[in-house]
Amino acid sequence: MVKVLVALLVVLSLAFLSTAPTPAAQPGKTDTVFNRRFLPKVKPMMAYEHLVRIIGTQGELVGNRNAKSETVVAYSWNGRKKSSLRVLLSNGKLIEATMIAPNGHTYIIGRDGKIRDLGD
Repeated sequence: MVKVLVALLVVLSLAFLSTAPTPAAQPGKTDTVFNRRFLPKVKPMMAYEHLVRIIGTQGELVGNRNAKSETVVAYSWNGRKKSSLRVLLSNGKLIEATMIAPNGHTYIIGRDGKIRDLGD
């Protein structure tokens, strides 16, 4: 009887441990490298949720502004190799993105979808 109880406790303990929540990723921190190859993945009017799926974690909220017909928010991510991405969203859709690549170049994706290389 004792062996059965011990076995049951072990099974229940393992079941509990395997369902324990894992710590969430820290918003704005990612293993993604924001470089020239990453740029085509970012499109104007892309939903924030789609960006999160591509990047792998929520962005860090760095600003917001509410107007009568528009809510504009800014999120940023710090990636590997000292790269970063900052986006502006209007009503949940991307309107502009600024990326700093590991090579030090700054790229801007505008509302028109054009990518501008500002150099370093």
